[in-house]
Amino acid sequence: MLIETVVLGSFQCNCTIIADEKTRDALIIDPGDEPDKILEIIKHYNLNVKYMLHTHAHLDHIMGTRKVKEQTNGQILLHKDDNEIYNNLKMQGSFFGFDLQDPLKVDQFIEDNQIISLGDSIKTKVIHTPGHSPGSVCFHFDN
Repeated sequence: MLIETVVLGSFQCNCTIIADEKTRDALIIDPGDEPDKILEIIKHYNLNVKYMLHTHAHLDHIMGTRKVKEQTNGQILLHKDDNEIYNNLKMQGSFFGFDLQDPLKVDQFIEDNQIISLGDSIKTKVIHTPGHSPGSVCFHFDN
């Protein structure tokens, strides 16, 4: 398993890329900013992005999602309880002086206890942890 975490943007949000080394399938957790840095890592390791998982929909966790999706066609996954926050990305950005585009449509809403599989050996369980936002989630990886 390949794991790489980078700290991105003015909010210094962690973004983690996890990939199956055999299949080169990858997921990205919280592509929050600096999508070119994320795409550089994807290119460096020759990865095929299947999913972009979001722990929640605050702007520092979703600002890079549009460009990464447009370049990789990875599916956007988010808990449905954060959809309203996600769809208000432009407004969130305006509070901090960012001029942002509207986000792309969420491809799949994730739920508590859902299992997301990647490649031959990677599985993560979604754990709904509302508090920071209504749709906050954690991802538990067995391996």
